[in-house]
Amino acid sequence: MPWYLDPLPEGAPSEVHIVIHTEESERAARGSDDWRARLEERQQRLIVLRPEAVGWISTVETHGVVDVFQGAPLAPLVYEWLNKDLAAIKWQ
Repeated sequence: MPWYLDPLPEGAPSEVHIVIHTEESERAARGSDDWRARLEERQQRLIVLRPEAVGWISTVETHGVVDVFQGAPLAPLVYEWLNKDLAAIKWQ
């Protein structure tokens, strides 16, 4: 499961969106032209919303495996990602 963080406008409340694509055509293969275009679009959005951090900030797409046979299959994975991201920006 690929995932990434998007910056929100200053003062906006935090939110989480999880989308499951069922059609192969809706998912761009990592390294494809569509994937690169989406990555560049996210990077530009990041620069616009965080211009003071342009010297060091960049968008990253991470991939993980989800065990769908448990009660809340995404929770452990999301908490793991959140811990890593917060540690990376020194918020822990």
